[in-house]
Amino acid sequence: MECIKCGHDNPADQEVCSVCKLVQSSVEHVEDGSAHPVYHLYVKLRKGCEAVASGASSPQEFKKFLDDVAFKMARNEQELREVDIPPETMDGLREELEVGFDGIALYNQAMQKFHEYADKPDAVTMRTGLELAWAGNDKINQARLINRRNRQAASDAAVEAAGFTEAQP
Repeated sequence: MECIKCGHDNPADQEVCSVCKLVQSSVEHVEDGSAHPVYHLYVKLRKGCEAVASGASSPQEFKKFLDDVAFKMARNEQELREVDIPPETMDGLREELEVGFDGIALYNQAMQKFHEYADKPDAVTMRTGLELAWAGNDKINQARLINRRNRQAASDAAVEAAGFTEAQP
């Protein structure tokens, strides 16, 4: 099973990656409908780094790839910042927004490191970029979990306000 963080091919029954020590069960999709971590952007960036490191992709192609990713990220961030949030709900969203924007900031720092790496390939720079992207990804996943918790609390409050209880049919 390929590790989502470092790409190492671990035996299917191995619970911890033998290279980066990530607990593999921590990235499994949850069947009960609860939010699960999203790693597709991180994996895309890691594979881009691997391609340029192996020579399968040129530094120019890597920069183009990074520019495309950065453009999409900036557009998504702008859309989030433009969402009109009613003042009465702001307190409930504050933590989610702060954590999410911290994640975006970490991803932006990672993108700077990847551009440095494209200009001057250096394993430490690439590793630093990947670590920043991983940390950013974790923050964004935390924000998603906070969002889910907030939506569940709002739903529970609406049910309670309507006078429904678990004892009613």
